[in-house]
Amino acid sequence: MYRMYSIIKSRQKNKLTVRAYSEFGLSQIYTLTDDMPFLVHSLINYAKNHGFSVRFILHPILNIKYDKDGSLIDINLPTEGKRLFSAVYIEITGILKTEKIVKDVKQLFSSLDAAVSDFDEMKNRLKTIMKQFQNYPKIKGDEISFLNWLLDDNFIFLGYRFYEIDPGDNGYIRACDDALGISKLHDSKYRDKCFLKNIDNDIVERITNDNPLTIDKTNSYSPIERREPMDFIGIAKYDDAQKLIGRSVFLGIFSNKAQTEQPSSMPILRNKLKKIVSERNLIVGSHDYRETVGVFNSIPKNELFLTDVSSLKELIDLIVMEDPLRQVSVFVQPNLSARGLSIIVIFEQHLYSEDVVKRITEYLKNHLAADTVDYNVYFRVFGLVRIHYYFNFHKPVAHIIDLPHTEEVLAEILESWHQRLVVLIRDRFKEGSDKIIDRYSNAFDNEYQNCTEPLEAIEDIKVLYEFVSSPSVIFDADKLTIKIYSTSKIRLAEIVPILSNMNLIVIDEALHKVHLSEGDIYIQKLDIKIPDAADSIENEIVASTIENALKNLVDNDSLNRLTLYGLNYKQIDLIRAGRNYLIQLLGYSSSTIDAILTTHPKFASLLIDYFSNRFDPDLTSRNTEQLKEGLGEYLAGLKELKEDIILRSIMAIFLAMVRTNYFKKDTAGYYLSFKITPGDILFIRHPVPLYEIYVHSYSTDGIHLRADMVSRGGIRYSDRPDDFRTEILGLMNTQVAKNSIIVPSGSKGGFVIRHKVTEDMAEQIKNSYSTLMKGMLDITDNIVKGKIVHPDDCVIYDGDDPYLVVAADKGTAWLSDRANEISAEYGFWLHDAFASGGKYGYDHKKEGITAR
Repeated sequence: MYRMYSIIKSRQKNKLTVRAYSEFGLSQIYTLTDDMPFLVHSLINYAKNHGFSVRFILHPILNIKYDKDGSLIDINLPTEGKRLFSAVYIEITGILKTEKIVKDVKQLFSSLDAAVSDFDEMKNRLKTIMKQFQNYPKIKGDEISFLNWLLDDNFIFLGYRFYEIDPGDNGYIRACDDALGISKLHDSKYRDKCFLKNIDNDIVERITNDNPLTIDKTNSYSPIERREPMDFIGIAKYDDAQKLIGRSVFLGIFSNKAQTEQPSSMPILRNKLKKIVSERNLIVGSHDYRETVGVFNSIPKNELFLTDVSSLKELIDLIVMEDPLRQVSVFVQPNLSARGLSIIVIFEQHLYSEDVVKRITEYLKNHLAADTVDYNVYFRVFGLVRIHYYFNFHKPVAHIIDLPHTEEVLAEILESWHQRLVVLIRDRFKEGSDKIIDRYSNAFDNEYQNCTEPLEAIEDIKVLYEFVSSPSVIFDADKLTIKIYSTSKIRLAEIVPILSNMNLIVIDEALHKVHLSEGDIYIQKLDIKIPDAADSIENEIVASTIENALKNLVDNDSLNRLTLYGLNYKQIDLIRAGRNYLIQLLGYSSSTIDAILTTHPKFASLLIDYFSNRFDPDLTSRNTEQLKEGLGEYLAGLKELKEDIILRSIMAIFLAMVRTNYFKKDTAGYYLSFKITPGDILFIRHPVPLYEIYVHSYSTDGIHLRADMVSRGGIRYSDRPDDFRTEILGLMNTQVAKNSIIVPSGSKGGFVIRHKVTEDMAEQIKNSYSTLMKGMLDITDNIVKGKIVHPDDCVIYDGDDPYLVVAADKGTAWLSDRANEISAEYGFWLHDAFASGGKYGYDHKKEGITAR
């Protein structure tokens, strides 16, 4: 709490101190001021009103002593009779602009200080006004009782102003200079005489009506304690002839004490209830009487004050005598100013859901063109739900509502979730819809229904209907959502790193379980934000990258960020393979290369365009040289030396490729391989092989180096992932010398395990070895009936090259049979001579073949 101590120590005399910090995904607010009521609740509501939740709050009351110069002397616990300070620390989720926080909180404290400082004076002003009531016969005992009730800690006085009024033909309003509380913080636009003919009718009606007491709602929200429209308490002033000459206006909100009191015992309201009971001819203590009182007490007090007796009776009848044939009832009550409108929607509780409330609210707000809306939901009265809406309008509006039409629209909204889903299934699936209804209509639980529209459920059903492998992913860039469908829950700790590497930030998660006959399917819905991406994001491309990263088919690294710029997971993995090969050549770290590649997504796209144009077997014409020039032009614009070196090196690797299995259509399993003429790479270290084949997958990276067209050598399992090419290159050089008396030259291959996909190490080595064999044979020529046959789906830029043999070596001596099995699967012309050793061959170590 060093920051708080620093604030206490450096506080300026008689000044409010506010500091704000935003860091680590949180915002922190520190305040120091004289202790006053409503302080903490007002700050908490400030945070909530901006859509943020309060994670932590600390609010010590302190006795702080300063000397006459304002220097800190001592800090103690609070002592009665001493000046007390309130030190508040609030921690909020989310990042806010600190300048705005400080400005807003200072404005809040200004309102709070004005209201608290003048609170007693406003109460005294009301008492003074009430002393004059004996001269006003229009003011009855019920109004006086109500005002006394307000003074009994039932009203939080926030503002006061007196308006001088002349209601005549050339009448006017003038705001006097006696404002208190928050009213004194702003000049009234009626400070000078303002003629009634120039004022909106709703304001004139509120101020100049002849009622001795006016209770209404304003369209301004309370800055203090609770965020709700402030209450307007207007008290008329009359001259000796009982002509209206002014009105005292108090602004505020009802206190928590008032909120807990039963309306049936409150002044004004108890008389309204008495009239309703009388008009309905109810006997005190009867069932109907208790029902009526119960409904009356369940209606919000603001509604009761604003609504006349006749309308209240109509509302209570709607609730107590609910017509079973009516699915929904609507009650409308404008307020005096015509800038506010109360609407109560009543329906059966079993139809309630958060989604229903959301859709009713959206419909009414849009239909009424309201500026803001507040609402509260009330349950358990006669099995009904009541939503009490209060709509605010910046300008007065003539509220003409077609109740039958509104109730008809709301009835459609209130159709059960299940009913709407069945209708959509029949519409979307046509034939076979009955089968889908049987399978899915009851598969979604209440929690899912409460937060999912039936239309969205249809999209989920489409995925589940074709669900083959787990997990399956759906990405929606417009809605900023990701959905993951799986047979078991995937921990957020597994998902977030993948998304973070793709620059997708998770801000919320919802998990649902779909109950199907063959087992449950989990749907994880993630709300995300994307700080930076291309203008147009392709949903399927992003989804497939996430899905394949979850399935461990591709790496989880920052290169996947390129998917936001239009590259699919396989294109990114090709660049990743080139990156890994570059690491073997130059030794740069993957993080360094990735940072540069993701900074230049345009270069990555140009590189893939070049590669595809050069190697796609389905193309009938190619403009490879033009695309190569485009790459060169891009590189010419680079300013950083390291970026230039790395991007040119990646480009050199792609230019040196002469074959690839990238476009092979029937590859078993997922891996990539490419053949390179390393002599075309200027920066490569000597000795330089004639050809190299690089094989890449999630679990394995492997390489085969060949010194000449006809060369032989073994395949080694390497434990040097950072420089296994250097190891294999040295072994190839040795093999060249060994083979000089047997075959023209030497070769060597090797592989490393990048990620274990099985706990059985022998099985892992066998799988990685097999991947290397397949990757090489995918791009090696065959001999069929004495003729050279090039691999399917492979464009070649070198000559005929059918000679490829492998031998046993360190860590792979037991795998020769596996190599020959793969050779047989490919129909390779060397058959079991592809790999020496094995059950039909010989042990080259025992025979000493390479030593002769």
